[in-house]
Amino acid sequence: MKIAIIGAGNMGLSFSKSFLKYELIKPENLQLITRNHSKIQKISEEFPKSKISIFDDVKELDADLIIIAVKPQDFKHVAENFKFKFNKSQMVLSIMAGIKIDKIQKLLNHQLVVRAMPIPLLF
Repeated sequence: MKIAIIGAGNMGLSFSKSFLKYELIKPENLQLITRNHSKIQKISEEFPKSKISIFDDVKELDADLIIIAVKPQDFKHVAENFKFKFNKSQMVLSIMAGIKIDKIQKLLNHQLVVRAMPIPLLF
């Protein structure tokens, strides 16, 4: 399985670390996408075998699962500025709070969308 994570901030990187730690995917099957040029070096050092990309440079996504891990307030801008198309077999997983699946489907023009909400531990 190949996974692309759009949004290499705290949540996106946390998911990435878990996927690799528990050997759910190989590092070379992980693509991390950030909009911030200044983060490339740090992310590349942390994930040396994974593909690290700048959002504006991504023309296509070779991934089975695409995780949307951007801030909810940034999602509309991100969705409107994709330079690639989703193929019908790609699954999109949103970890954004407060955005309904039907809105994500509409903005992405893609039907295979699911949502997962991280649940904080209450101790």
